[in-house]
Amino acid sequence: MRVGLVYGHVSRNMGDAAINRGTVELRRAVDPCISLHVVTLNANRLVLQERMEDFSSLDGVSFHALETRTRRQIGGIAESEEYKRLIHYIEHPKDFAKETALDDCDVVLISSGDHFFSYADRPLDRDDLDLVWRVLPVLVAAASGQRVLALPVTIGPNEDPLMRRMLVCVFSLVDGYCVRDSDSVSFATVLLGGQAPRALLDPAFFLEASPSSRADRSLEQPPLGLVLRAENVGLRVGRSRSAAAIQAYREIGWARSQALAAGRYLTERFCREIGGNVFLLVQSSSADRDLTTALLDKLCERGFAERVSIREVSTVAEYLSALRSVTCVVSARLHSCILAILVGTSVFGVHFPQHGHKMPGIFRLLGIPERSVTIDDGDVADHLLPLLRSLAADGGLCEDLTRRVSVLREKTGEWLSEQLSAARRLAARSRTYELADQLRAVVNRIRVFDIGRQQTGGA
Repeated sequence: MRVGLVYGHVSRNMGDAAINRGTVELRRAVDPCISLHVVTLNANRLVLQERMEDFSSLDGVSFHALETRTRRQIGGIAESEEYKRLIHYIEHPKDFAKETALDDCDVVLISSGDHFFSYADRPLDRDDLDLVWRVLPVLVAAASGQRVLALPVTIGPNEDPLMRRMLVCVFSLVDGYCVRDSDSVSFATVLLGGQAPRALLDPAFFLEASPSSRADRSLEQPPLGLVLRAENVGLRVGRSRSAAAIQAYREIGWARSQALAAGRYLTERFCREIGGNVFLLVQSSSADRDLTTALLDKLCERGFAERVSIREVSTVAEYLSALRSVTCVVSARLHSCILAILVGTSVFGVHFPQHGHKMPGIFRLLGIPERSVTIDDGDVADHLLPLLRSLAADGGLCEDLTRRVSVLREKTGEWLSEQLSAARRLAARSRTYELADQLRAVVNRIRVFDIGRQQTGGA
């Protein structure tokens, strides 16, 4: 069987690398004979070479790098060729299948880690085109008579009526899907009705990682591991808004960042009251590194230079090793939490509402909701003081969590095996046409907004 994966994750975020490598291990656990064809979307060529290594252990894996972002000037307006190309594929989905070599696949697999959401208070703009590209393979597979599945994804909220109608059409053509957190179950049920989807594991849980023991750690008193993430940056915020937020933070040295305030509060209180050092771990490059460096500078100014240091990694193996070396991880990055659990390191998640519900939702799925803390408006100390108390009394991860992860791993593998072996479901032609209409409507609304913003002097 040949499976087309859309889209392979390409970034220097170790979370994306963990999903890629975990997908390889999940495929190996289900059926080692499955061959994989990976399509990437608008990948940085240098980073693409690194991420292709995530799949290097597979025999016969193939790749196609899809690039959609080109622009041309029309009467002073930077009109994107992307719109024209996207509409063409919507009207001629088999052209997309041929160009990306998905026409040679038996099953099309939507990658885990995708988010299906929209917000009522945010107009659709060019950032939302990414979502259209990510659901386009569903139309392509339906038009080609291929089975299409979605690995555990995040769904909701779905507040924009047009996007909501589009997603209802999308999932009506998906042969099988599941979600990766408890909160997405509720959002999916409201969006799609019918039977609630199963909540199963993010593929990163399938990475092979031996749990550490105290003897594995070279330091008598292992440090605390702290992983930061800026609150107004990320997929849900949008690419252009994230870039603007990063620039604004950099200009003021991240002084107004809740993430920096949270990191400073936890580090200073931990060093003074609990004892030990702190490793600042960087999961993702660029914004995470800038934020982490700003925190280190601030802590050094306040007399903690001998107690705090930055640990950067370039591979998942290095990251697993770093997470093994600490006594506990406090992380605003989901996959740092997942990888810490795999190596047996105690973990607490710090969640900003701007990043959606995946962090608290996965902690609920794992039966440890008390280990996820949400920071919204107000003084970060009000939110983090209970976490600090928990750190002081932390006895590590319980055996129940290990057993629960093991059971969910087995259920996830069984689900995928059943879905891959199921008979192909022929989509009603009317549903395929309806999805094409909905995709066109979304693209046209985004295009009108994009041109209008440029004409009025917007970014």
